[in-house]
Amino acid sequence: MVAQHILFFAMQAGASGTILATFLLRKRIEAEGKMIQLTNAARDAVRSAIAGSSNPAEGIRIMVEAGGCSGFKYMMGLVSAPEKDDIVVLCDDVKVFVDRESSPHLEGTTVDFVVSLEQSGFSFDNPNAASKCSCGKSFN
Repeated sequence: MVAQHILFFAMQAGASGTILATFLLRKRIEAEGKMIQLTNAARDAVRSAIAGSSNPAEGIRIMVEAGGCSGFKYMMGLVSAPEKDDIVVLCDDVKVFVDRESSPHLEGTTVDFVVSLEQSGFSFDNPNAASKCSCGKSFN
């Protein structure tokens, strides 16, 4: 919605408006880039998964779906390209793709990759979660 308003403004204002619109869109993307963070361990795990994938992968998609034992569940998977309305978050050289519907649920989330005696895998520190299940893969 913001992008549509900025682009409309740019069309009305001519060249100087286009420069301003580009600046505003860049600022908006930078702000969205703070939406989700990957720890060093998570980035290494994603890089390893991409390198070992039999299909070409450009990055990882993280999304939220209804379900799980607490109301919402995290879904992750390697993808070859972003979808049309995805937010693309660059964490160093790792691309994270988030769909617009999932973004409010994931804002401020830090994704880590942990290895322990009990389990190994991605964990989510999500400030938007009122509660989470014991497995850490779903939240409310």
